[in-house]
Amino acid sequence: PPRSTLFPYTTLFRSIVGPVIGGVFVDLLSWRWAFVVNVVPIAATLVLLAHGRLRDSRQRGSGIDWIGAALCTLGLGALVFALIEQPTLGWDAPAIWIPLTCGAILFIGFIVRQAHTPQPILPLDMFRKRNFTAGNLTTAFVYAGISLNGFVVVVYLQQNAGFPATLAGLASLPMTLLLVFLSSRIGVLSGRWGPRIFMTVGPAFMGFGALLLLTVGSEFSYWWQM
Repeated sequence: PPRSTLFPYTTLFRSIVGPVIGGVFVDLLSWRWAFVVNVVPIAATLVLLAHGRLRDSRQRGSGIDWIGAALCTLGLGALVFALIEQPTLGWDAPAIWIPLTCGAILFIGFIVRQAHTPQPILPLDMFRKRNFTAGNLTTAFVYAGISLNGFVVVVYLQQNAGFPATLAGLASLPMTLLLVFLSSRIGVLSGRWGPRIFMTVGPAFMGFGALLLLTVGSEFSYWWQM
């Protein structure tokens, strides 16, 4: 119940209010302030959890794999830093290939530790289940597509259509509203009919929509291209 109660509030804020407020920050302050939008729903979630009267339960002998957490955090952080800065500095720059190499080694160390520690953060045995592995792989591609499509559309609206950042955020609201209001209903149908049909048909529709971006021309038409 707490999960179903918190999800609509945090999703609505992040998906609807976030792009608009982020656009206002970009137009009036600086693009760096747009990252503050992520802090607000996290803080709201923490407040709601604090008032949810939830009690943590822990088995005897259990603990947190701090070494694994450090390996994962530093490894992924170094990899992300290298990929972000690579277009500016180039692959041959020490500031790129050193964190890229170290990040890969640290993340491999994280995987090795998860296979041997008695209290893993990520139990690797779960990936032996086909549904778990296929579901996570599909989810990774779906969310990557959503993020990349959203980025491309917002950049197109600002650089080609000439929209200010605030108006670009407002222009993308129809897609967000469909996502918010249909996701819970599809979840109910998934519980009734099983997730396989939706995990197949949904990404197929999404891929078709992404391919339609190839038809976008230089002359902007909101009703046709958005």
